[in-house]
Amino acid sequence: MDNGDDRCVKDSCRFMVRMPFDLRLDLRGELIDLDKDWHKYLPTAQSVSIGPRRKGKMKVIPQYFFVTAISVIITASQLQAAECEALRSAFEKWVAAYANRHLAGTMSIFADDINMSFQGAPDAKKLDLEKSYRDEFAHPEQSRRWIPKFEEFQCSGNLGFVRSTWQLEVTNTDGKIEIKAENRSVDILRLSEDGTWKIFRSLNYPVVAPKK
Repeated sequence: MDNGDDRCVKDSCRFMVRMPFDLRLDLRGELIDLDKDWHKYLPTAQSVSIGPRRKGKMKVIPQYFFVTAISVIITASQLQAAECEALRSAFEKWVAAYANRHLAGTMSIFADDINMSFQGAPDAKKLDLEKSYRDEFAHPEQSRRWIPKFEEFQCSGNLGFVRSTWQLEVTNTDGKIEIKAENRSVDILRLSEDGTWKIFRSLNYPVVAPKK
């Protein structure tokens, strides 16, 4: 392709695939958006000609092309859905590990080069996070759990991000439940060599700004 110009040159026709959401076919200067109205261009059994055609002329588009193109879109969408579901699964495992005071499981979601930022506090590295969780888990008199509200999952290749809101629910010895914190979070993850998602950058701030 020459600088994005997808018009037919002489008697040849070319097609352009933009994955995974946009599939377009340019036939002799006419742009067809298959993602929007592919069904309009499916040839009927009567319109498909298998016989000889004049040189340089393209009377019909084989039906298998449309089937293949649509299959590519569906397959790509399914793969992305599976990757994003793996993102959600990683966070659900973290929630369970934290609630059960399992330090190794809590730390497993973080990459070695994690940099966690919280508004008004110094950035935390992996050793800082491990110390913080260890200190929290040393107080069994309180039951603590983070409750997430996931708002967006996106992933592309080996990178992904999650946008969410988290509430820290604490149950005291008298059974009283309190919400101790509510934070907004954007976590950026990469797919590690063992096939698991790891957070390497995390941006956090309170939903309600603390009183000065």
